[in-house]
Amino acid sequence: MKNKKQKSKFSFFLFPDKINLLTYFLAIILYAALLGAILAIAFPKRSYRVILDYPYGEYNEDLNIALYVRTTPQKAGDEEEKIELSHRFYAYLSPISANKPKKVRFAFSGLDTQGRMQYFFETDRHGKEIATSVYSNYHHLKSNLKSEGFSKYFIKVVYDRVLEEDAAPKTLKISENVLTLGSKELKHENFDQAENDYLDVSFKISEASDKTKYTGSISLEPKIKEEGSHINVQSWLVTEDRKIYPFIGVYNYTSSEKFNPSHYPADIHKYLNVEYIYAKAEYRDLSGNTVTIYYKEKLTDLLG
Repeated sequence: MKNKKQKSKFSFFLFPDKINLLTYFLAIILYAALLGAILAIAFPKRSYRVILDYPYGEYNEDLNIALYVRTTPQKAGDEEEKIELSHRFYAYLSPISANKPKKVRFAFSGLDTQGRMQYFFETDRHGKEIATSVYSNYHHLKSNLKSEGFSKYFIKVVYDRVLEEDAAPKTLKISENVLTLGSKELKHENFDQAENDYLDVSFKISEASDKTKYTGSISLEPKIKEEGSHINVQSWLVTEDRKIYPFIGVYNYTSSEKFNPSHYPADIHKYLNVEYIYAKAEYRDLSGNTVTIYYKEKLTDLLG
Protein backbone atom coordinates (compact mmCIF):
# COMPACT_ATOMS: atom_id res chain seq x y z
CA MET A 1 0.00 0.00 0.00
CA LYS A 2 2.76 2.38 0.86
CA ASN A 3 4.40 1.94 -2.51
CA LYS A 4 1.08 2.44 -4.30
CA LYS A 5 0.36 5.67 -2.42
CA GLN A 6 3.84 6.98 -3.15
CA LYS A 7 3.44 6.20 -6.83
CA SER A 8 0.10 7.98 -7.00
CA LYS A 9 1.44 10.99 -5.14
CA PHE A 10 4.46 11.12 -7.45
CA SER A 11 2.25 10.99 -10.55
CA PHE A 12 -0.08 13.62 -9.13
CA PHE A 13 2.70 16.17 -8.67
CA LEU A 14 4.01 15.57 -12.19
CA PHE A 15 0.61 16.05 -13.83
CA PRO A 16 0.58 19.88 -13.88
CA ASP A 17 4.10 19.90 -15.35
CA LYS A 18 2.94 17.71 -18.21
CA ILE A 19 0.07 20.10 -19.00
CA ASN A 20 2.41 23.09 -19.01
CA LEU A 21 4.84 21.34 -21.35
CA LEU A 22 2.03 20.46 -23.75
CA THR A 23 0.69 24.00 -23.68
CA TYR A 24 4.16 25.36 -24.37
CA PHE A 25 4.55 23.02 -27.34
CA LEU A 26 1.17 24.00 -28.80
CA ALA A 27 2.02 27.69 -28.41
CA ILE A 28 5.20 27.21 -30.46
CA ILE A 29 3.22 25.54 -33.25
CA LEU A 30 0.61 28.32 -33.20
CA TYR A 31 3.23 31.09 -33.42
CA ALA A 32 5.09 29.26 -36.20
CA ALA A 33 1.87 28.94 -38.23
CA LEU A 34 1.09 32.60 -37.67
CA LEU A 35 4.59 33.63 -38.75
CA GLY A 36 4.31 31.45 -41.86
CA ALA A 37 1.00 33.08 -42.81
CA ILE A 38 2.47 36.57 -42.40
CA LEU A 39 5.50 35.69 -44.57
CA ALA A 40 3.27 34.14 -47.25
CA ILE A 41 1.24 37.35 -47.46
CA ALA A 42 4.29 39.62 -47.39
CA PHE A 43 6.31 37.57 -49.91
CA PRO A 44 3.95 35.76 -52.32
CA LYS A 45 5.29 33.03 -54.59
CA ARG A 46 6.55 34.29 -57.92
CA SER A 47 4.26 31.94 -59.81
CA TYR A 48 1.21 33.79 -58.45
CA ARG A 49 2.33 37.36 -59.06
CA VAL A 50 0.32 39.71 -61.22
CA ILE A 51 0.58 39.07 -64.96
CA LEU A 52 2.50 41.89 -66.64
CA ASP A 53 0.57 44.27 -68.87
CA TYR A 54 3.10 45.17 -71.59
CA PRO A 55 2.23 46.35 -75.14
CA TYR A 56 3.02 44.12 -78.08
CA GLY A 57 6.49 44.34 -79.54
CA GLU A 58 7.31 46.50 -82.55
CA TYR A 59 10.32 47.81 -84.44
CA ASN A 60 12.67 49.89 -82.28
CA GLU A 61 14.98 52.41 -83.94
CA ASP A 62 17.81 51.95 -81.42
CA LEU A 63 18.13 48.32 -80.38
CA ASN A 64 17.34 44.85 -81.60
CA ILE A 65 16.32 42.98 -78.43
CA ALA A 66 15.51 39.38 -79.28
CA LEU A 67 14.62 36.45 -77.05
CA TYR A 68 15.95 33.11 -78.28
CA VAL A 69 14.18 30.10 -76.74
CA ARG A 70 15.59 26.60 -76.99
CA THR A 71 13.20 23.82 -75.91
CA THR A 72 14.19 20.17 -75.46
CA PRO A 73 11.51 17.47 -75.08
CA GLN A 74 12.91 14.57 -73.06
CA LYS A 75 11.91 11.67 -70.85
CA ALA A 76 11.05 12.58 -67.28
CA GLY A 77 13.55 10.47 -65.30
CA ASP A 78 12.56 6.82 -65.18
CA GLU A 79 9.04 7.46 -66.45
CA GLU A 80 9.36 6.07 -69.95
CA GLU A 81 6.01 7.40 -71.21
CA LYS A 82 6.20 10.91 -69.78
CA ILE A 83 7.89 13.65 -71.79
CA GLU A 84 8.84 16.93 -70.11
CA LEU A 85 9.95 20.19 -71.70
CA SER A 86 13.19 21.86 -70.66
CA HIS A 87 13.63 25.49 -71.75
CA ARG A 88 16.77 27.58 -72.04
CA PHE A 89 16.59 31.30 -72.70
CA TYR A 90 19.09 33.62 -74.35
CA ALA A 91 19.03 37.39 -74.85
CA TYR A 92 20.44 38.89 -78.06
CA LEU A 93 21.05 42.63 -78.17
CA SER A 94 22.50 44.66 -81.04
CA PRO A 95 22.33 48.34 -82.04
CA ILE A 96 20.29 49.23 -85.10
CA SER A 97 21.25 52.90 -85.47
CA ALA A 98 24.34 54.96 -84.57
CA ASN A 99 22.89 55.16 -81.08
CA LYS A 100 24.99 52.49 -79.34
CA PRO A 101 24.09 52.38 -75.64
CA LYS A 102 26.87 51.68 -73.14
CA LYS A 103 24.51 50.82 -70.33
CA VAL A 104 21.63 48.40 -70.71
CA ARG A 105 19.48 46.70 -68.09
CA PHE A 106 16.99 44.05 -69.11
CA ALA A 107 14.63 41.43 -67.69
CA PHE A 108 12.78 38.53 -69.33
CA SER A 109 9.79 36.58 -68.03
CA GLY A 110 6.96 34.42 -69.30
CA LEU A 111 3.40 33.34 -68.66
CA ASP A 112 3.22 29.55 -68.75
CA THR A 113 0.27 27.57 -70.10
CA GLN A 114 -0.96 26.99 -66.53
CA GLY A 115 -1.41 30.75 -66.04
CA ARG A 116 1.64 31.22 -63.79
CA MET A 117 4.34 33.85 -64.17
CA GLN A 118 7.90 32.55 -64.50
CA TYR A 119 10.87 34.91 -64.15
CA PHE A 120 13.86 33.84 -66.27
CA PHE A 121 16.57 36.38 -65.53
CA GLU A 122 17.42 40.01 -64.94
CA THR A 123 20.85 41.48 -65.55
CA ASP A 124 22.71 44.47 -66.98
CA ARG A 125 25.63 45.41 -69.19
CA HIS A 126 27.89 48.38 -68.40
CA GLY A 127 30.81 50.15 -70.00
CA LYS A 128 31.50 48.42 -73.29
CA GLU A 129 29.33 49.21 -76.29
CA ILE A 130 26.99 46.49 -77.43
CA ALA A 131 28.48 44.59 -80.36
CA THR A 132 27.57 45.65 -83.88
CA SER A 133 27.63 42.10 -85.22
CA VAL A 134 24.79 39.72 -84.44
CA TYR A 135 27.27 36.85 -84.15
CA SER A 136 29.00 38.36 -81.12
CA ASN A 137 26.00 39.86 -79.35
CA TYR A 138 25.67 39.78 -75.62
CA HIS A 139 23.75 36.74 -74.46
CA HIS A 140 22.69 35.37 -71.12
CA LEU A 141 22.10 31.71 -70.41
CA LYS A 142 19.46 30.55 -67.97
CA SER A 143 19.68 27.10 -66.44
CA ASN A 144 17.02 24.62 -67.43
CA LEU A 145 13.50 25.68 -66.57
CA LYS A 146 10.97 22.86 -66.78
CA SER A 147 7.45 23.82 -67.83
CA GLU A 148 4.61 22.46 -69.94
CA GLY A 149 5.11 25.44 -72.22
CA PHE A 150 4.53 29.19 -72.44
CA SER A 151 1.74 31.32 -73.89
CA LYS A 152 3.40 34.74 -73.61
CA TYR A 153 6.83 36.31 -73.12
CA PHE A 154 7.67 39.67 -71.56
CA ILE A 155 10.74 41.86 -72.12
CA LYS A 156 11.72 45.00 -70.23
CA VAL A 157 14.79 47.01 -71.23
CA VAL A 158 16.18 50.27 -69.83
CA TYR A 159 19.04 51.90 -71.75
CA ASP A 160 20.72 55.25 -72.27
CA ARG A 161 20.90 56.99 -75.65
CA VAL A 162 24.49 58.11 -76.18
CA LEU A 163 23.53 60.66 -78.84
CA GLU A 164 21.38 62.41 -76.25
CA GLU A 165 23.62 62.60 -73.21
CA ASP A 166 21.24 64.77 -71.20
CA ALA A 167 18.18 62.68 -71.95
CA ALA A 168 16.66 60.34 -69.39
CA PRO A 169 17.16 56.60 -69.92
CA LYS A 170 14.65 55.07 -72.31
CA THR A 171 12.43 52.21 -71.14
CA LEU A 172 10.93 49.57 -73.42
CA LYS A 173 8.22 47.16 -72.27
CA ILE A 174 7.35 44.43 -74.75
CA SER A 175 5.10 41.38 -74.78
CA GLU A 176 4.95 38.62 -77.38
CA ASN A 177 2.29 35.94 -77.82
CA VAL A 178 3.86 32.51 -78.31
CA LEU A 179 2.94 31.03 -81.68
CA THR A 180 1.04 27.74 -81.59
CA LEU A 181 0.53 24.72 -83.85
CA GLY A 182 -2.59 22.55 -83.62
CA SER A 183 -2.91 18.98 -84.81
CA LYS A 184 -5.52 20.01 -87.37
CA GLU A 185 -2.97 22.34 -89.01
CA LEU A 186 -0.44 19.64 -89.82
CA LYS A 187 -1.96 18.96 -93.23
CA HIS A 188 -2.65 22.59 -94.05
CA GLU A 189 -1.60 23.49 -97.58
CA ASN A 190 0.22 26.63 -96.37
CA PHE A 191 3.03 24.45 -95.04
CA ASP A 192 3.76 23.26 -98.57
CA GLN A 193 4.60 26.80 -99.72
CA ALA A 194 8.32 26.87 -100.40
CA GLU A 195 8.94 30.58 -101.07
CA ASN A 196 8.00 33.99 -99.72
CA ASP A 197 9.17 37.56 -100.30
CA TYR A 198 9.96 38.51 -96.72
CA LEU A 199 12.01 36.02 -94.71
CA ASP A 200 14.27 33.03 -95.25
CA VAL A 201 13.78 30.37 -92.55
CA SER A 202 16.04 27.32 -92.53
CA PHE A 203 17.27 24.59 -90.18
CA LYS A 204 20.43 22.57 -89.97
CA ILE A 205 20.36 19.14 -88.31
CA SER A 206 23.32 16.90 -87.49
CA GLU A 207 23.85 13.70 -85.56
CA ALA A 208 25.42 14.06 -82.12
CA SER A 209 28.64 12.26 -81.29
CA ASP A 210 26.89 9.84 -78.90
CA LYS A 211 24.51 8.72 -81.70
CA THR A 212 21.49 8.90 -79.36
CA LYS A 213 20.24 12.27 -80.54
CA TYR A 214 20.45 14.99 -83.16
CA THR A 215 21.31 18.65 -82.69
CA GLY A 216 19.51 21.36 -84.58
CA SER A 217 19.87 25.09 -85.21
CA ILE A 218 17.80 27.77 -86.94
CA SER A 219 18.76 30.51 -89.38
CA LEU A 220 16.69 33.62 -90.16
CA GLU A 221 17.44 36.23 -92.81
CA PRO A 222 15.09 39.12 -93.65
CA LYS A 223 14.93 39.67 -97.42
CA ILE A 224 13.94 43.34 -97.24
CA LYS A 225 16.96 45.19 -95.84
CA GLU A 226 15.90 48.80 -96.32
CA GLU A 227 12.87 48.79 -94.03
CA GLY A 228 12.48 47.95 -90.38
CA SER A 229 10.53 44.84 -89.44
CA HIS A 230 9.37 42.88 -86.42
CA ILE A 231 9.68 39.08 -86.53
CA ASN A 232 8.46 36.24 -84.31
CA VAL A 233 9.30 32.63 -85.17
CA GLN A 234 8.37 29.35 -83.50
CA SER A 235 9.24 25.83 -84.62
CA TRP A 236 7.97 22.42 -83.54
CA LEU A 237 9.04 18.78 -83.67
CA VAL A 238 6.32 16.53 -85.07
CA THR A 239 6.72 12.81 -84.41
CA GLU A 240 5.69 9.84 -86.54
CA ASP A 241 2.54 9.43 -84.41
CA ARG A 242 1.74 13.16 -84.78
CA LYS A 243 2.75 14.37 -81.33
CA ILE A 244 3.78 18.04 -81.38
CA TYR A 245 6.58 19.48 -79.21
CA PRO A 246 7.92 23.06 -79.21
CA PHE A 247 11.49 23.34 -80.48
CA ILE A 248 13.28 26.66 -81.24
CA GLY A 249 11.66 30.08 -80.96
CA VAL A 250 12.85 33.63 -81.73
CA TYR A 251 10.78 36.57 -80.50
CA ASN A 252 10.99 40.33 -81.06
CA TYR A 253 13.70 40.11 -83.72
CA THR A 254 13.98 43.53 -85.42
CA SER A 255 17.38 43.52 -87.11
CA SER A 256 17.84 43.27 -90.89
CA GLU A 257 20.95 41.12 -90.35
CA LYS A 258 21.03 37.36 -90.62
CA PHE A 259 20.41 35.55 -87.33
CA ASN A 260 22.21 32.24 -86.92
CA PRO A 261 22.74 31.17 -83.28
CA SER A 262 24.37 27.89 -84.32
CA HIS A 263 26.69 27.94 -81.27
CA TYR A 264 23.63 27.09 -79.09
CA PRO A 265 22.01 24.11 -80.87
CA ALA A 266 18.96 22.32 -79.50
CA ASP A 267 18.80 18.58 -78.85
CA ILE A 268 16.40 16.18 -80.56
CA HIS A 269 16.36 12.78 -78.84
CA LYS A 270 16.03 9.88 -81.27
CA TYR A 271 13.57 8.02 -79.03
CA LEU A 272 10.98 10.73 -79.86
CA ASN A 273 10.85 9.44 -83.47
CA VAL A 274 10.62 12.93 -84.95
CA GLU A 275 9.55 12.95 -88.59
CA TYR A 276 9.08 16.63 -89.43
CA ILE A 277 10.10 20.09 -88.33
CA TYR A 278 7.34 22.67 -88.70
CA ALA A 279 7.67 26.43 -88.22
CA LYS A 280 5.61 29.60 -88.38
CA ALA A 281 6.93 33.14 -88.66
CA GLU A 282 5.04 36.39 -88.23
CA TYR A 283 6.61 39.21 -90.24
CA ARG A 284 5.31 42.74 -89.56
CA ASP A 285 6.48 45.84 -91.44
CA LEU A 286 6.60 49.45 -90.23
CA SER A 287 3.05 50.06 -91.44
CA GLY A 288 1.73 47.27 -89.25
CA ASN A 289 1.00 44.86 -92.11
CA THR A 290 1.54 41.27 -90.92
CA VAL A 291 2.35 38.24 -93.06
CA THR A 292 2.46 34.66 -91.73
CA ILE A 293 5.20 32.48 -93.21
CA TYR A 294 5.02 28.67 -93.04
CA TYR A 295 7.78 26.07 -93.06
CA LYS A 296 7.81 22.27 -93.11
CA GLU A 297 10.64 19.85 -93.79
CA LYS A 298 11.41 16.20 -93.14
CA LEU A 299 14.05 15.68 -90.49
CA THR A 300 15.96 13.19 -92.62
CA ASP A 301 16.16 15.72 -95.49
CA LEU A 302 17.83 18.24 -93.18
CA LEU A 303 20.61 15.96 -91.99
CA GLY A 304 23.98 17.19 -93.16
